[in-house]
Amino acid sequence: MKVYDYRMVGSQNTEIYITVDPSDSFSVSDIKDRFYLGAEIDGHYYAAKSDGAKSVTLSKTKGVELKGSNLFTFEVTRGTDLENSDLISISGTAEADVCLNSDNDKVQFTSDKNCSDLKVETYKDTDKKEQSIQQKTNSVTFTDNQDNTINIDTKPVKKNINSCQISFELVRKYIYDGKEKKPEVIVKDESSQKLTLSKDYKISYSDNIDAGEGNVTITGLGNYEGQVEKHFSIEKAEQNFELKKQKYDLYVGDTETIRLENAIGKVEFSSKDPEIVSVDSDKGNIKGLREGRTVIYITADGSDENGKQNYKSCQKEIEVIVKEKPSDSGSKGENIPTDKDKENVLPSQPPYYRYNYIKYTYYYIRLYAPTIKKVQSKKKGQLRVKWSKRAQVDGYQIQCSTKKNFKKNKKTVLIKKNVTSAQIKKLKRKKRYYVRIRSYKQFFFNRYYSKWSKVKTINKIK
Repeated sequence: MKVYDYRMVGSQNTEIYITVDPSDSFSVSDIKDRFYLGAEIDGHYYAAKSDGAKSVTLSKTKGVELKGSNLFTFEVTRGTDLENSDLISISGTAEADVCLNSDNDKVQFTSDKNCSDLKVETYKDTDKKEQSIQQKTNSVTFTDNQDNTINIDTKPVKKNINSCQISFELVRKYIYDGKEKKPEVIVKDESSQKLTLSKDYKISYSDNIDAGEGNVTITGLGNYEGQVEKHFSIEKAEQNFELKKQKYDLYVGDTETIRLENAIGKVEFSSKDPEIVSVDSDKGNIKGLREGRTVIYITADGSDENGKQNYKSCQKEIEVIVKEKPSDSGSKGENIPTDKDKENVLPSQPPYYRYNYIKYTYYYIRLYAPTIKKVQSKKKGQLRVKWSKRAQVDGYQIQCSTKKNFKKNKKTVLIKKNVTSAQIKKLKRKKRYYVRIRSYKQFFFNRYYSKWSKVKTINKIK
C-alpha cells in the first residue's frame, strides 16, 4: 500500500497516531483539526477530507470511513483509475459516522444519521459532473458524464440499541403498594449523548406491580433497532397485625380464643409447651392443661388469596399463665368483711385485695399501713427508716420528699416483705424531708396498696 497524500491544516502541535497495514488499510485517530488524507491500495484510490471528524480509516474492504460525535463537514472519494481520473466523490455535513464504498457501478454511501447538503461528483477523463442528493429516499440513481448509471444507496445504517448505555435515572428502593412501578430510563449512545424517547427508542413495563422482579423493555426506533431488557426489584411490604390481648390467665381446663386484627395471609398458631397449653393451629383456640407458664406464637405469612407473597411474614407471641383452680371457699385471712362491708366496698378498691374464683366467690384481705417508728440521718445524703411489720403483705413502698404534698423532689423505693428498716440514699443534704410508707399485695399482674401511713419529718439530712 502506498500513502498517496497526507496533509494537516491547523495547529502545528496537533498530535495524531497512525497505524498502517501495508497489505490492506491504515487509519488515523484522535484528530483535532481539519485534514486531508489519501492512499492508493491495489490500484484503487481512497481519500477523505474533513473538518471536525475524529478518526478516518482507508481500507480495501470498507472503503473510506469517517467517525465523529459532533457536527462535521466531509468529502469522501473513491476511484478505480487514478491516472484517468475515474473517481466518485460525495460531500456534505454529518453528525455521525459516514462510509463510502463502491463495486464497479454500485456505489454505497451510508451514514448513522441523516446528513445535510449532500452532493455527489464524478470525474471521467477530467470531465466533471455533480448533482445534489436529498437523503429522504433509500437510494438515488445518478448518471455520470459518460452516461453511465450509478446507483447510490443513502439509507442510514441502523445501530443496535444493545450497544447503548442504559441505566435507571434514579436508583431507589421500590416497595409493594399495589401500584405500578415505572422507573425512568436513560439511554446514551457510544459517545455518551442522550437519545430521545419516542424518537430513538420506546419503553414498555411488565411484572411491575407485585413484589419480585420488574421488567423494562427498551426497543429501538428510527436509526436504532433491537431490544434490551432491564430489571429492577420490588420489595415486600411490612405488615404489623394487632393482638387484642398481650397476656392470658387461665385455670386448668379453661379455654380462650386468641383475637387479632389486620393480619395478612395465612395465620398459624403454635404453643411453645403443648403440655401446658394446647392451641388449634388455624383457629387460635387455647386450653389450659396444667399449671405453668408458656408462650403462644402467632405467624401471618403475608400471602394473598392467589398465593402471591407481597407482604413480609410477621410473627408475634403472647404469654399464657395457667393455674390450678382454687376451692370454692378460698383460704382464710384476717379481717374478712361482713356482708354489709361487701356491699359498701368494691373489690377493686384499695385497701381490699380480691381473689376472683370460678364461681365468683370473693375473699377479702384488708391491707393496713405500717407505722413508722423512727427516721434518722447518720450518713451524708442518707436517712434510715424503721417501721412495724404487717402480716399477709408482699412488700412495702416508701416515699420521701422535700415537699409535704410529695409532688417535688420525690424518691420512691420498694422493700421486701420480711424487712422492717431501710436506708434511703442520694438525698439532698441540709434539707428537710417528709417520709411515708404503705404496704402492698401482688395478685397476678396487679399490685394493690394500703393507705399511706402518717407522715414523719426529719428536719435536716446530714
